[in-house]
Amino acid sequence: MNPPQAVSRPRVARVVRFTRLAQAACFALLAGVSGCAGKGAEPTGAPGQCAVQLTEEAPELAAATPWRAPESRIGLELTADVALLRHQLERQVPRRLAQVKGQDVGAAGELSYRVDRGAFHVALDGDKLRVTTPVTAVAEVCKRLGPLCVTYGGCQPQLMADVQVPLVANTDYSLGEAEVKVGVTRGCVVLGVDQTGHVARAAREQQARVRRELDAARPDVRAAVSTGWRFLHTPVSLDSQICLRVAPSAIAQARPRLTELAGRSSLSTAFAVSGTVTVEQPCSDPHHAGPIAPLPPLQVVKDLPRGIDLQVPLRLDWSAVQAELSRGLTGQVLKGEAGDSQIAKLEVTPTASDGAPRAAVAVTLTGAVCGRAWFLAELAANPGGESVSLARLESLGEVPPGLDAAALATSLSQHGQVSVPLDLSAGASTLTSLVRRLTQDLPEEVRVDLQLDPARVTRVVPAAEGLMIVVGVRGQGSLVAE
Repeated sequence: MNPPQAVSRPRVARVVRFTRLAQAACFALLAGVSGCAGKGAEPTGAPGQCAVQLTEEAPELAAATPWRAPESRIGLELTADVALLRHQLERQVPRRLAQVKGQDVGAAGELSYRVDRGAFHVALDGDKLRVTTPVTAVAEVCKRLGPLCVTYGGCQPQLMADVQVPLVANTDYSLGEAEVKVGVTRGCVVLGVDQTGHVARAAREQQARVRRELDAARPDVRAAVSTGWRFLHTPVSLDSQICLRVAPSAIAQARPRLTELAGRSSLSTAFAVSGTVTVEQPCSDPHHAGPIAPLPPLQVVKDLPRGIDLQVPLRLDWSAVQAELSRGLTGQVLKGEAGDSQIAKLEVTPTASDGAPRAAVAVTLTGAVCGRAWFLAELAANPGGESVSLARLESLGEVPPGLDAAALATSLSQHGQVSVPLDLSAGASTLTSLVRRLTQDLPEEVRVDLQLDPARVTRVVPAAEGLMIVVGVRGQGSLVAE
């Protein structure tokens, strides 16, 4: 496509002024002679009629800019209080980790011990949740004498349990394996005999068991994401006639972070789905999903823009825009030095100025001023967002004497309006429905919080495809682990 051309200014015809001097001389010299007027002469009409004659020649207009759909984003932040995580671990992991009595240790006799854990420490190590806890064992060694086993020594070995669980999924939405380490920090020596090996062996057995349990409990992230991805391709009804179709294109996760606020530690990460939204009217099948795009690789980034930003473009044909503007403007009377004029016709053409989308407005006038006046205009939302109006009008070409271009521009702005074909109050409920779809398979412990602003018109773009009125619904969304 050729680059947009600069808008040129039209040539305006010189004002045609009829003097009455020649007409008076004709009547004085040839009184009663009909040939003075001539059979082919046009009637002059009412006094002041077409005193100012405008050009009929259209200006050269740059090509209209093609429409590019704005990106929409649904971003949700998942937050968990560290104290809550610690409390859950305390509930799920018993204090007494192991207890063994009468284990044969060869010539040394029998070993009995119990293993207890200490408090949990929760931290963030890169992209992994790291939980550590000190482990203390009390061991006793006895020598069997008949039915009795006489204790002759003991020790208190110490261990450190270290568990790391990935918080960031791989590009294929799988979670890596957990890492579990149990190390001996103080050994066990009884009467010169080192019993640390027995304690370490028991620790390794516990380590393998914990890893198996953690890996078995890993959530199937890909299945959950695939379900939400399919739901996004199903239309969302705005009313009985209009529905939204979402074309998601990317999914991203922010790297987790640990924050301290008012003495409380919180662990958080964020997820975002981005894509474009189209409006379908009428809804062909509100319950049928369109072609489902392949699930894209997960993007892992340092940070993500917070919040929800749904941009809904409404397209109006230029014929409908022109008709609605004409209803409010046709017949409007303009006062001027040459007399009164009326707006007889309005034409709107999409164009561009310095690469920015604009509308070229041709106003056909009758009365004291005749012909077409051209303006370059934007369209902007009115307070309340229920309609848009012509705004920031500039004359195209030279303004001839007798035409009050400023008054005409004011009239166009005040009376030229186009209704927004959507009830803006439906925006928040629509976005709520969309977010609920995405989060319906979350665990019961996760609460969805939404705070949405009222919908409003964010952009009005005169594009080649039509007048695009973009309605934005914005807010904040969070997933809170309770």
